[in-house]
Amino acid sequence: MVRNAAHLVAVPLVVALVLVTATPAHCRPARPPGDDDGPAVDLLQRATGAAEGTSYRGVQDVTTWLDGRRVSQRLTVHHVPGRGTYVSEHGRPGVLSPDRLDAGSSRVLLGILTATYRVFRAGRATVAGRPADVVGVRRPGGAVVARYWLDHASGIVLRRAVFDAAGAPASDSVLRAVAMDADHPSG
Repeated sequence: MVRNAAHLVAVPLVVALVLVTATPAHCRPARPPGDDDGPAVDLLQRATGAAEGTSYRGVQDVTTWLDGRRVSQRLTVHHVPGRGTYVSEHGRPGVLSPDRLDAGSSRVLLGILTATYRVFRAGRATVAGRPADVVGVRRPGGAVVARYWLDHASGIVLRRAVFDAAGAPASDSVLRAVAMDADHPSG
């Protein structure tokens, strides 16, 4: 069902927002200045604006774990900067998931993320045949909250994995196949 498809695409963003905003500022532990990995923060900063100027199409697998149940869907996505992402499943008519955050809002959320968690480089990988920089996010106690696989060439998020407080997967969204606008013009 396409409605569920759009919901599953939105879940990783909602989970990330909950992770960032769940603890009131006055209850957050103070972190030492310079605790983040500067190049990792730069990669996330680049990613916040990448979708604003990059059109892409692809096949995306989205998995969430709800009440111990794994729910997965394979989706076709087509991102159009300034409009949003068209999402469909198995050739059914798609729905538009409009861009809800502008670059300024994304930077504010990144600022909250880096004020609350430790951001670090976690290596390099290949996702959908594309080189990716992997950035991790840790809780102050050291547990990994999320990992982002960022396209080395464009900066878009190729994969996003979010973990719960116990370290178990909460959501995983991965582009299995992707073509950037230079590879496949938008239309």
